Amino acid sequence: METRAPPPQGPPPSYAFVTRVYRSTLRPVVAIITAISAFWALAQYIGYFRNYGVDRTLNVAKLTTYTIVLGAIYMAILVIQIFGFFSAISNRIPFVRSYAYLSIFSTLAVIGAGLLDVVAHFTLKDDIINTCTQVIGGDTLVYYGFWGPVYHTISSTQEAQGYCTDAWSHDSWATILSFIITSIASILFTCIAFGYLHQLMDPTSPVNSARAPSYQARTDGYPSYYNPPYNAYNPTYTTAYEGQTQNDYYAAHNRGYAPSYTPQGPPPPIPERDEPFVPPDDHKLPSYSGDGHVLAGIDDKDDPFSVPDERDVTSRPTGGGR
Repeated sequence: METRAPPPQGPPPSYAFVTRVYRSTLRPVVAIITAISAFWALAQYIGYFRNYGVDRTLNVAKLTTYTIVLGAIYMAILVIQIFGFFSAISNRIPFVRSYAYLSIFSTLAVIGAGLLDVVAHFTLKDDIINTCTQVIGGDTLVYYGFWGPVYHTISSTQEAQGYCTDAWSHDSWATILSFIITSIASILFTCIAFGYLHQLMDPTSPVNSARAPSYQARTDGYPSYYNPPYNAYNPTYTTAYEGQTQNDYYAAHNRGYAPSYTPQGPPPPIPERDEPFVPPDDHKLPSYSGDGHVLAGIDDKDDPFSVPDERDVTSRPTGGGR
């Protein structure tokens, strides 16, 4: 028994543009996107919890709380993306449906984490610069370029503070740009997740061709732009009427094919007009009879419906006749 839900009806949803862009299955697209998103969330999670150790050592309470909250958000995003990758591999509707709705939460989490990062970057400017100054004081900085790495040693606190201030100014634009890019990308990924769910629920989509029988995948899985071939016998399943016996024809009809029968022979010959078969003769004229004319040896005396010749007694003789 078919338990799959019917395809969505009504106007196309807002994410329908994804199916117009990707005419084939979205399964590999979802798998690649979830894998990349999982690695990105893992990198963010590791980075913030490493900063948590530094902020806790330097006893910066505000930055410690900030790193804990962002680390927990990215850990939740990591779990959702791992589940999304498993859903794309399994290709099952319940898992894909769950991931599609969880991707909404993931998108909100990415946007919220990016917005929190921007706000904290500007509101905690002094704490960030002071922490940077304490960390790199007396250390050697390494700059990588085309001509190889360049080493520079921070010799004073003023030099360290100037370096951290420049780094904060540079990170301001990078933080805003990262927030915009990640927000747009997360919304697009959510639309792709719902587009993949729409493909799984639609039996005519390409994603279901691999799971359908071969004949159904070649015919019913795609729209027909041409008239179907002529079917000489289109079976329709019927039931016996009241009092009707289920004979052989009824049983054969419900089995999907017409009963076999013996074709009738040719009609019986007419002796007066048909002749037995004789080999063709090029010098013999065809035989036929009609309107009192006799050809090929057929006489009117053999025809019971012919009128015998009678003497004309009413006509006036002419030319010396009687």
